[in-house]
Amino acid sequence: MLAAAMSFGLATAAQAIPTTYSLEWVGVGNAAKASGTITIDDIVFDTAGNFSTSPPAPFSASSAFPGLGVTDFSITVTDATIGNGTFGFADFALFYLVLGAPVDDSVEMVGQAGLLDFNIFAMTTGAPNADYDFLIKTASNLTGDTETLELASFSPVSVPIPAGGLLLLSALGAYAIGRKAQRT
Repeated sequence: MLAAAMSFGLATAAQAIPTTYSLEWVGVGNAAKASGTITIDDIVFDTAGNFSTSPPAPFSASSAFPGLGVTDFSITVTDATIGNGTFGFADFALFYLVLGAPVDDSVEMVGQAGLLDFNIFAMTTGAPNADYDFLIKTASNLTGDTETLELASFSPVSVPIPAGGLLLLSALGAYAIGRKAQRT
């Protein structure tokens, strides 16, 4: 049983596991702020390079980048002059990540030398849109006083251990107890 549990644990460890990250933006010279989450299905943070989703036209030139594997996204903009609201995955054409070196995605990534840019490109009028490295503007494609926000936090959301992991831990614990009992 231990061998089966260990092989199951090893098999699942090699597969891509969807990971959800918390995102926070703060206003640059304004009171606007935004918070959200992104779920990424591929593990990309241990490789340097440019990563993006496969976008529809007119962003098709960017589709040459390896896939980022975004499976869910949500952002809520508050305290902005224009562009407040909650926007979801379908409101965006492209998610873009640039790594100059591997980063540790188990802790806060903003401030790590390897994270060179993360940005979002709106498909829906009024959704926030990329402005420059780590910067977004509120209310894309709308006239008015759009405001600039800067990415302040990109960190993992803690999640419970999956059932397979619990099974492996239980099997290892039982094995250790059994080995200790044999020695005494």
